[in-house]
Amino acid sequence: MEAKKAKVNREFKDGMFRTLFNDKEKMLELYNAVSEKQVGEEALENIEALTIETPLYIGSRNDLAFLIDGKSMFFCEQQSTKSGNMALRLSSYFGKTLDMMFGSEIYGTRKLMMAPPSFFVLVFGDKNTPELQVEPLSKHYTENAPENSMELVVNVYNICYSEDKEILKRSRAL
Repeated sequence: MEAKKAKVNREFKDGMFRTLFNDKEKMLELYNAVSEKQVGEEALENIEALTIETPLYIGSRNDLAFLIDGKSMFFCEQQSTKSGNMALRLSSYFGKTLDMMFGSEIYGTRKLMMAPPSFFVLVFGDKNTPELQVEPLSKHYTENAPENSMELVVNVYNICYSEDKEILKRSRAL
């Protein structure tokens, strides 16, 4: 008799990640763990959630996005297994976030300003997976992109537990 394979509830880890990092202190900790910038606790009161939660985008919600101190937009996804499409997915979330932020103002004549975005994925790799990999959107282009093409670069961190992982040393919550 063949054993039945158990179905994995992928929403569980996603929900745990979203719940854990739904706190401003944890958001700041994560930002400091993956960012080259180190932001102090004075920024806590100036963290604004940008995570897509509205029914307008049914079936499309990101894990974590926030504006920190009005100076940086932070997008982070957690994955159980590596996906080669994270740059595509994050570019979609970024567009939807701009929609939410600016709405119809984007069609006006006044120049709108935004904080620069940064994009991260945390994946449960194995011990042989490098701690950091860089995934550019341009890897999805079918041909060489012209100079005026859009580029989005995602830093993909392997958060599989290991005592020597720098990112895990920088974030107790991870």
